[in-house]
Amino acid sequence: MLLVNKADLLPISIRKKWAEYFHKQGILFLFWSAKAASAAMEGKIPTISQEAGDADTKIVGREELLVRLQSAAEEIVLTRNRSASVGGGPSHAHRANENLAADVQSRSVMVGFVGYPNVGKSSTINALVGEKRAGVTSTPGKTKHFQTLVISPKLTLCDCPGLVFPSFTSSRYEMIACGVLPIDRMTEHREAVQVVANRVPRKIIEDVYNISLPKPKPYESQSRPPTAAELLRTYCASRGYVAASGLPDETRAARQMLKDYVDGKLPHFETPP
Repeated sequence: MLLVNKADLLPISIRKKWAEYFHKQGILFLFWSAKAASAAMEGKIPTISQEAGDADTKIVGREELLVRLQSAAEEIVLTRNRSASVGGGPSHAHRANENLAADVQSRSVMVGFVGYPNVGKSSTINALVGEKRAGVTSTPGKTKHFQTLVISPKLTLCDCPGLVFPSFTSSRYEMIACGVLPIDRMTEHREAVQVVANRVPRKIIEDVYNISLPKPKPYESQSRPPTAAELLRTYCASRGYVAASGLPDETRAARQMLKDYVDGKLPHFETPP
């Protein structure tokens, strides 16, 4: 099952496109927001864009997710065990299926949460457990070891450390911009900020930060994104960020802008391939 966290940051139109894509690919998925679920448990009313009657784009709540996880896990176990028991004849297979069903109902199923660092695995588990049991921080790599948490006699959750597969990743700077690698430890800030500048439209950046970016030169493409240098210097000037050297404190500005991007303050939505 693919759990799409931070789905509350996605417009309904984008969720619809991804839902259609997942259906075509045969991917079991759910839209989810660990932040909204935690807020709901604290008695706060999260602001989530929902569309009545559209189950595909619905952002599920804590109770529904627990039920779906339990149901999906039990079905997977039954399917695998049925495959392993094939070959004993119809009557034997029938008895085996009955025994397997009873066995699955009587024992716990473990569900592991696997994904990139800093995508909300531990936050999701804390929301499902109902209290802070797994360490959470905005810095990737907080979870160092596997941790199992018993939700009920039939369901156990496993919090896994974040995984990065080099052959499937983009550039290092894209991973920094997405929060997969620690923002506070980056040494080359302009390259990561350029990723954000290339993805977020100029007008949105100006509106979010209430700044006016330098316009492209007459001989340049008028639709080009701002350069990282233009963006950082303009941001520093608007916020008064000055380093000890007297130059704009681009490192401080870059960290703040990248965190805003990860948190959804600077919106960017990927559409299906």
